Amino acid sequence: MASDALLFYAVNETSLKKRILEVLSVKHLLSLKEIHNDVCHGKSPKVTYQAVRKAVLQLHKEGCISGSDKDFQISPEWLRSVGDQIKQIEANYEGKVLFPKT
Repeated sequence: MASDALLFYAVNETSLKKRILEVLSVKHLLSLKEIHNDVCHGKSPKVTYQAVRKAVLQLHKEGCISGSDKDFQISPEWLRSVGDQIKQIEANYEGKVLFPKT
């Protein structure tokens, strides 16, 4: 995962990638078509299937999601990594020192 990925997903409210992660946070093991339908449902502007496919493949390459054409889900390893980063940020703000897990 890129070092700035956590902040990207936390800050960029209109990102297609963030919308995809929101869909996969509620449902899992979705196909590209199902992700596209959920991303576009009730949202405007409409997003093309090709744009969703490209974003899903980028998220997969970044390690944020896992799976194949018919069963994408948020990567458990990525979730743990995000959780660890959040704990580190909280510790930094509270003045605590956390040592990385080995």
